[in-house]
Amino acid sequence: MDDCTIRMLHPGELMTLQRFPGDYIVHGNHTEQILHAGKAVNVNAARWLGERLLPCLA
Repeated sequence: MDDCTIRMLHPGELMTLQRFPGDYIVHGNHTEQILHAGKAVNVNAARWLGERLLPCLA
């Protein structure tokens, strides 16, 4: 396993992947920040779902 190098992503990197703005402030310790990013819905997915649901609501 010496040749296996996996780097865990930092909370800021996870927030960027979820498309949070760069100035978004996340409170809590390291673990809580990771959980916060992991529970978020990506902006693209949320927009897609919203666009599909809008005709049903009108």
